[in-house]
Amino acid sequence: MQWYYLSQSHERIAASEEQLPLLASRGTLRATTMLWRRGMSGWRPCGEVKPELFTASVDRDSDHPHPAADAMAVRGAVAGMARTLAGYAVWLRVTGVICLVASLAVMVVVCKAGWHTYDRGLTFIAEHLPWHASIAEKGHTTIYTWVHFTMLLAAGFVLSALGVLLLRAASRVVLARDTASEPLLGRALQSIGSWFALVVVWVLLNLVFWLSLTVWLGWDKAWEKESVLAVPAVSV
Repeated sequence: MQWYYLSQSHERIAASEEQLPLLASRGTLRATTMLWRRGMSGWRPCGEVKPELFTASVDRDSDHPHPAADAMAVRGAVAGMARTLAGYAVWLRVTGVICLVASLAVMVVVCKAGWHTYDRGLTFIAEHLPWHASIAEKGHTTIYTWVHFTMLLAAGFVLSALGVLLLRAASRVVLARDTASEPLLGRALQSIGSWFALVVVWVLLNLVFWLSLTVWLGWDKAWEKESVLAVPAVSV
C-alpha cells in the first residue's frame, strides 16, 4: 500500500507500508506528520491514522509524558477549532466582498470629487460638506475640504484592507481545517484579529476627528441647522 507524507518543507513524499515503522523509529515520521493514501478524504496526522507506530514508545515510558501524545492532543484541538471556524468561512467571504465593493464605491466618489475639484474648484465641493457655513466663517474652508477628501481616500484604502484580510482569513481557515495545521490556523486567527484591530482604530480616529471638530466649532455652531440663503427674485 502506497502512503504519502508531508515533510517539514511541505514536500509530498511517497512511502510503502513496510517503510512507515522505520521512518517512525528514525523520527522522520512523527505523530503530527500529515499522512495520506488513496481512499482517504484528506490529509490527517500520522498519530491518528497509524497510532501503532508510536504506541510502543508510549507504553515503555508510560509514567512520563510523551511528546507524541501531547502533539496528538494539540493536533486534535487545532482540528476542532479549525472545523468550527471553517463553518463561518462563507460569512467571512461575504463580509470581505462587501468591504471590497464598498471600497470601490468610495474610490469612485473620491475620483468624482477630484474631478469636480479640478473642474469647478474647492468651493463647489465645500458646499456639499457638513458644517461648511461654520467653517467658512472661520476662514478654513480649503483646509477643511482637503481633510475630508483625505479621510474619504483613507476610508477607501481601509475598506480594501479589511476585505483582503477577511478573504485571506477564510482561505486559511478552510486550509487549516483540511490539513489540521496549527501554523495555518494561527495565521487565520491573526488575519481576523488584524481585521478587528483595524476596525477599532478607524472608528476611534473618526470619533476623535468629529469630536475635535465639534469642540473647535463650538457645540452651538456644530449642531445648529444651517440656514439656506434665499435667492431674491429678479424684477423685470
